[in-house]
Amino acid sequence: MLQRVLSATTARVLALSVFVAALTAYVIHDRAYLVSMPLREITRIRYGNNPFIEAVDIARYVHEHTSPDDRIAVLGSEPEIYFYANRKSATGYIYVYPLMEHQPYASRMQAEMIQEIEAAHPSYVIAALVDPSWLGQPDSDRTILRWAERYTVRCYDLVGVADIHSHNATEMVWGSVAPAYKPRSNNVVYTFRRKSDSPCAVGR
Repeated sequence: MLQRVLSATTARVLALSVFVAALTAYVIHDRAYLVSMPLREITRIRYGNNPFIEAVDIARYVHEHTSPDDRIAVLGSEPEIYFYANRKSATGYIYVYPLMEHQPYASRMQAEMIQEIEAAHPSYVIAALVDPSWLGQPDSDRTILRWAERYTVRCYDLVGVADIHSHNATEMVWGSVAPAYKPRSNNVVYTFRRKSDSPCAVGR
């Protein structure tokens, strides 16, 4: 556009100057975010209370307490746990947003996820009870949430709790102290260990 009223060289120099000025202003304004802000703070600013930070520790625990052939299940939309733990999913549903949507296949998809998990009876189940991990709507079918509560109580032991208090604080407890821990927030990720290798199902 500048070449319509200026020479080609002048137009290029002026356009480049405007770009450099805009880029410099951005870098100065957001220099902390770009250069020095800790990873945890950046993650919280960008993604709120999504358990991306906690997923690393949860996956490490699962990895250390399972073998490469073990299957795990994540109830929520945290597929990064499979990646960090280097363990395969017990279900093809590695995130659950479509299961909560108001769409004709939601209930069928929930039934399939339940069936796949019960059939595989995974070594560990990680339940992300964090709103952004489900994005439930007022008219969402919550069958899978009710099933998950029954299934984990009957078939699993609670071995880990990640209680996301705020952008700056998460309390994580593991092992024998986990069942007695009382979460103080509404953003909690639970880690459950299978009670027995024998099949265990509760149905929908």
